[in-house]
Amino acid sequence: MDREEAFRQFAETGEDRVRLHISTGGYPHLIHGLAIEWLAEQDHLSRSRNEASQREQYRTALTAKNAAIVAAVAAIISIPLATIGIIIT
Repeated sequence: MDREEAFRQFAETGEDRVRLHISTGGYPHLIHGLAIEWLAEQDHLSRSRNEASQREQYRTALTAKNAAIVAAVAAIISIPLATIGIIIT
């Protein structure tokens, strides 16, 4: 079994079952090493996705904070304008 075929089978099997096979010694030595390599890649991909998600959440929070600041400034500016409007009428 070559590396690509093994990785395909691991993907079909799923991470949890591959981890179980590794921990119980369910794979022959060569396949065991490929399974560990495949799981390392999956972990790396998972971390990358999590980091990207965290960056996006940070950007969203920063945008919301900036929008709140703009709204607060607009409210502060509107108070004197409303007061002048009341005085004029």
